[in-house]
Amino acid sequence: MLTQSAVPLPCLDEQLSSMCIKRIEVFVIPAFEADSSGFLVRLRITSNLGHGWSELFISRSEKPLDWINWSSLLLRFIGIKHQTIFTDRYHDKAIKDERIYRLFFDAAKRKGIQQTSPNYQEYQAEESVLLERAVAYVSLF
Repeated sequence: MLTQSAVPLPCLDEQLSSMCIKRIEVFVIPAFEADSSGFLVRLRITSNLGHGWSELFISRSEKPLDWINWSSLLLRFIGIKHQTIFTDRYHDKAIKDERIYRLFFDAAKRKGIQQTSPNYQEYQAEESVLLERAVAYVSLF
């Protein structure tokens, strides 16, 4: 049985040398293009430094057995981490499918593209469309 041994430190917005991931969302949307048989996986992170997005196409034959378990691998990144950990050099030897980590690292690199407090109505509209189209949704916080 695995347990969390420490409570994450609170986010400190003043520390520009670190990022605090507050929320990770994974939207799994069926790909409807004529040639595609699979899913568009969109990952959104919310941090003290802004929002970051990434996406990845996964063919139907290569999809994970369980989207929730697959996405839950990212729970370890919630809380304060030094920016140096947010590189694509991170490697988990226990995990053979590292696509979820690639999605996360791409989003972390793009974290400053959106403001930390986006227009609430735009945010809700975008999230509503994604949730409406998604066949799976995972929110980690």
